[in-house]
Formats: sequence, C-alpha cells, structure tokens
Amino acid sequence: MLNDKQKQHLKTELMEMKEQSMKVEETTSQKESIKETSGELSMYDNHPADMGTALFDIEKNRVLNEHAESDIRKIDIALKAMADGSYGKCEVCQKDIPYERLLTVPYTTFCIEHAELVEQSVEEDVALNEMENPFESTQDPSAIDYENSFEEVAEFGTSDSPSDFIDPQNTTYTDDVQGEPRLMDQMVEKSITDNTDDQD
Repeated sequence: MLNDKQKQHLKTELMEMKEQSMKVEETTSQKESIKETSGELSMYDNHPADMGTALFDIEKNRVLNEHAESDIRKIDIALKAMADGSYGKCEVCQKDIPYERLLTVPYTTFCIEHAELVEQSVEEDVALNEMENPFESTQDPSAIDYENSFEEVAEFGTSDSPSDFIDPQNTTYTDDVQGEPRLMDQMVEKSITDNTDDQD
C-alpha cells in the first residue's frame, strides 16, 4: 500500500511526464505535407529517392505523435485511478503493485506478472497478423504460381537499354524474309541499274 508521500511523488512524476508528452505531441502534430517540409514547389521533377529525408521526417513525427498520445492516455488513466483510490493495484489480480515498479513506470496499472501477459498477448496478435495472408480467401488453389512471373512478362520486353544486352549484336532483327534477297541488297541493285540506265 502506498503512503501519501509516495502517492504525491508519483503524482508529480505523472504530471511531469504528461507535460513532456504534451510538448512532444504539440511539436509533432503539425500535419505538414512533403511539399511543405521539403520547400519544393513541385514534386514532378524530383526522383522519389530525393524526397526520402522529407518523407522519413514526416513519418518519424507521426510515430512520435502517436507515442505521445498513447502516453497521455495511459497517464490520464493512472491519474483517474489515483483520484478514485485504485492507483497502485493491479487491474487483473488486485494485488499491490510494488513502489519500485511504479517509480519506473508510474502510469502502469498491472503488476509485473500480468503486464508480461498483456504484452505477450499483444505480441502474439502482431505475430498472427504477420503470418496471415490477407488475400488468402481470394486466391484460387488452381491459379498460376507467380514465382516466375517476371520471366514471363520479360518475354514481351523490358526497359533494358541496348547497352544492357550481353550479346553485342541484336540477333532479333533481320532483313531476310523467307529466302528473298535482303532489302538493302535490292535497293543497292536498283540504284546501280538506275544509274547505268541514266548514263546510256
């Protein structure tokens, strides 16, 4: 059971944590677009990798903001529990939470044993969500295996430039048509015959 001095100390800690979290939330809550962050007038002329830093900063601020909001919610729950007299008791087993644990994590509402169970269940939920395939119900078991899909699509052409070919000659182009003389040979022969006719 916590004495009044311990409760007051923990309440002060909670209020300081809430103030810090509110400052973080305030500085990271600005909903800026990449354009505003980067100072660029247009995104069309930039390579996507050029915007990596700006995008990283925006995402980092969003995560910090969510973390601060989560901390504020937990602190508010702890302050409410302090006001109604249930602070320092585990929500699950109703046993006293050790003062040392409350000093370390003042907003906790679980003893160590039950906090581990709660964290473990959250981790298991995340692991299950990672293993599930959201498209599983839409996949036909007799459908094509897409492991070689790039090779199948590449048969129709790729964006490789001519310098990317291993063979220096492009063997896919030819003037020969089923035993007929080559087009260039015909043009040269016609040109020669035209010139000789003009000279006569």
